[in-house]
Amino acid sequence: MYGVIFLTIVYAAFTLAVQVLVEEECLNDPCNSEGLDSSILGWATDFFIAGAMMTLGLFLLCNKETTRSAAWTLILMGLAYVLGGLGHSIWTNSGYDDNLGQQEYYICWAGSFTLMTLSVWQTVRYLSSTLQSLNDQHRIMMDQAPIRRLKRFLRVTFAINFLFWAALLGGYLWCATKTDLHTDSAVDDVPELDQPEKDRDECLNLAIFGEVGWYISFALFW
Repeated sequence: MYGVIFLTIVYAAFTLAVQVLVEEECLNDPCNSEGLDSSILGWATDFFIAGAMMTLGLFLLCNKETTRSAAWTLILMGLAYVLGGLGHSIWTNSGYDDNLGQQEYYICWAGSFTLMTLSVWQTVRYLSSTLQSLNDQHRIMMDQAPIRRLKRFLRVTFAINFLFWAALLGGYLWCATKTDLHTDSAVDDVPELDQPEKDRDECLNLAIFGEVGWYISFALFW
């Protein structure tokens, strides 16, 4: 309870300090270029979560009694949030609307989702070892079928999550190699009213498909 209160106070102080230091509401204008939130509160929250997760993860890693997979779950997710913070602050142009995005955006989010997927894998390892330990300690007293079903569920949901990760990774890396999709600008120019709407590039469609599926399978996993 006290830890949650402490983190809440630190978070409020951190975001307030960032708001004071950065006078603008966003680093770029508009704040929601192509639907991506680049407001200070958004990326400041990313960096705060990253710092909290990595700090706790390193603490657990130094504790010999803690399972290493639990520590790596937090560290990898924290690193993913660092890249997420960069993707919400500096490299914000996705190209979803006009097929012109920053190459760094594609690489950044490919890396972020890779780290999150590795974090999910470490979670599977931690939960599987915990269930196995519980199974070994109470083999006679407990029904084994629910534990076996839960372990199977974890493997299946991670496999689905992994497949969607492969799709989004392929999409983002494909976009990163297509020079005709790249721009150095973090936001789009205001389009002319008579400018024809462009069909979204195949690599972006693949990345979006993988990303939506990844989040759905991630929610199912938890």
